Amino acid sequence: LLNSPRAILTKNTVWFWNVSTGTWVAGWLTVMSLLLAECLPHWTFILYSVSLACGTVAVYWLSCLALNERLPQLVAFAFGCAQPVSNAEQRNVELMEAGDICQSGRE
Repeated sequence: LLNSPRAILTKNTVWFWNVSTGTWVAGWLTVMSLLLAECLPHWTFILYSVSLACGTVAVYWLSCLALNERLPQLVAFAFGCAQPVSNAEQRNVELMEAGDICQSGRE
């Protein structure tokens, strides 16, 4: 959860999903398995779940404020929808296309 704001800032969808998956799947399911094994009281599981949900909402809310974006834009980023191509990605495409042209000219 701590790396989520950085992933949102850099608009890196893969990093964002890795952080989110690590937080929710590894973290929350580990705590749930402790609950099911009766190693953890119910109130602790509920407190952890509420804290994790509030932390996730806080990350989204603060990111919206910091980046001057609306929540639908942030949700679109999270699901990989309607993202503009970054300058670095565009430059990589241009270089790859230039490499293809050079290779086809050699043949």
